[in-house]
Amino acid sequence: MPYVEKCGVESIKEQIWQWKDVMNDRNIDGFNGYGCKKKLLEVKRTVDKALLNAPTYAGEDDEDSIVVE
Repeated sequence: MPYVEKCGVESIKEQIWQWKDVMNDRNIDGFNGYGCKKKLLEVKRTVDKALLNAPTYAGEDDEDSIVVE
């Protein structure tokens, strides 16, 4: 069954980097920085749950699950 992707990977990555930058910006108050940290943690928990029982596909190796750029 096909699906409609609501936002692409690049949009998601851009939002994550924006939250990271706000969280680490010393010129932004802790209220906003902490808000961004909570959002990042929520996304991380959601991705961790989504991948918890993910199947292994042909051509996939262990390095695919550990990519950090």
